[in-house]
Amino acid sequence: MRVTKPYEQFDPNQDLTEPFNNWRVHLQNWTDLNGDGKYWVDRNGNKKVDLEGEMQTGEHIRFSYGYNTGPMQQVRMANPLERIDDGLLLTFRHQDQIPEVPTTDLTVEASFWKKTKWPWLRVRKNLTLMPNSATNLPARIKVPKNTPYGMYEGAIEIVYENDENNNNNNYDAHTVTIPVTVAVAAEGTSFNFGQTNFTNRRAQLYDNKNLFGYTDYSWRGESGDWRFYWTDIPAASLPASGDSFLVIDTAWKNSGTDIDTIVFGPTSDDLSPSDVYGPYTLEEVGGSKNTYIGSGRWGYQTSSGGPQEIISAPVREGLHGIALHQVRVDGSTLNEPFSGSVGLANLNPGKVTGTNSGSAEITISSEIKLSSFVAEGFGLGKPVTTRETVFQDDPDDPSTASFLTTVDINHGGLLAVSTAESAKGSDIDLYLYGPNNILLNSSTTPTDEESVEVLFPKDGTYTIAVHGWSVAAGVDTFELTVNAIQGYDLSVTDLPNSIPAGATGTVSVEWDTTGFASGTYNGIVTMGPAKAPGLFEVPVEVLVA
Repeated sequence: MRVTKPYEQFDPNQDLTEPFNNWRVHLQNWTDLNGDGKYWVDRNGNKKVDLEGEMQTGEHIRFSYGYNTGPMQQVRMANPLERIDDGLLLTFRHQDQIPEVPTTDLTVEASFWKKTKWPWLRVRKNLTLMPNSATNLPARIKVPKNTPYGMYEGAIEIVYENDENNNNNNYDAHTVTIPVTVAVAAEGTSFNFGQTNFTNRRAQLYDNKNLFGYTDYSWRGESGDWRFYWTDIPAASLPASGDSFLVIDTAWKNSGTDIDTIVFGPTSDDLSPSDVYGPYTLEEVGGSKNTYIGSGRWGYQTSSGGPQEIISAPVREGLHGIALHQVRVDGSTLNEPFSGSVGLANLNPGKVTGTNSGSAEITISSEIKLSSFVAEGFGLGKPVTTRETVFQDDPDDPSTASFLTTVDINHGGLLAVSTAESAKGSDIDLYLYGPNNILLNSSTTPTDEESVEVLFPKDGTYTIAVHGWSVAAGVDTFELTVNAIQGYDLSVTDLPNSIPAGATGTVSVEWDTTGFASGTYNGIVTMGPAKAPGLFEVPVEVLVA
């Protein structure tokens, strides 16, 4: 059972903080003990259970309930027909009411699922296994042609039966279930996923073309629905020069939904390469901007400002994973259909270096169409690192942060803030607030190493707060680094209107260091389609002699 309501009825001021308008959903067993055919009586005629005695005493027992904090709740029950007595009740409890929402519009869905044969999976039908012996169970997976990419789940069920002719068999008949998961992966850098025109679809509880909500604003960052896609990229698919990126363009239906993209790529570790652990492991190499603020709550942010996210991530030879994470649920519908496309882009060079005043050209090639191409330069400047002091604060209240400082932004491309090197190894947390004093980003690891960043920060004054969550001896020092890349010293000219799929475009970058003191200065050039103007970030490093 699923129940949903529009997001604005759940969090009317959309500040991601309590109070919320929240409901609970229950499945209950009804046993008609007195035989009157009734499980409740509406004594006051208001169509809700709110008086003692309205429910028939002792006739209902709860099977399960959904109580997460979010626009959508769900509750599940296995084998209902085998477990209920005289009926199955679906009940709703208005757990948290707020005066801003006098009426809630609930949409309810009942879904019924059953076991079916899985034609992909072939196993040996009958085996005889004697006590104190072992055998193999051959199993074979055959994925049908044109199966949509994504993850598929099934199982092998082994039914143990007694052998009446074996007097030494003391085992009772029972069933063992072996889960089977299949990742249907792409190959190469160009493919589609989600709502595509593939055939041979198999109905699933978790299908590969819809997300179905279920966030929880009282839990942790992994709350929310997920989908996973994979591709294996051969070396021959990658250009020999420049910096190559996977571009993932994902679009969905509802403007109030936010789906983040996370890309995983090959990386070496202490256990690889190995016959046991494989040639490498996977780590996060790129994706959507991290707007997590704690307790399963994410700030709304997409590259387009609406129901579309275009991101890029560095790519190399080997296996790559693409994870979609539904961090915010619109709530107006139960399902969120989505579609995505993947392609390779190459920037040559991927980093611009120069001396004094000068210019350079960047060539962009892409397998995905980059419509309404835009680019902008920011900088030049230098990161500033200082030594600061933090005290023991109330660990349950970030607003008690004992260190505060501000930074002014004018024509900003990137604001990155980090902490490190506390003298006593304290656990400190980092928060970044915008000009309107709204929390933009936070970093709350159990260490002194925290980092946050904002792409294209709006002009104004930003507040940096360092919160002493667990400070040794009550006071400690730490390094604070603020890298505010802003200003008009970099300019970009000769932009193409768009770059068609499979085509190439070129932009010119110029910088002016007149009046600069000697030293090394940093800037960035951001570029991409209008719906993702920061799709690519090209670092610029200029040495002023």
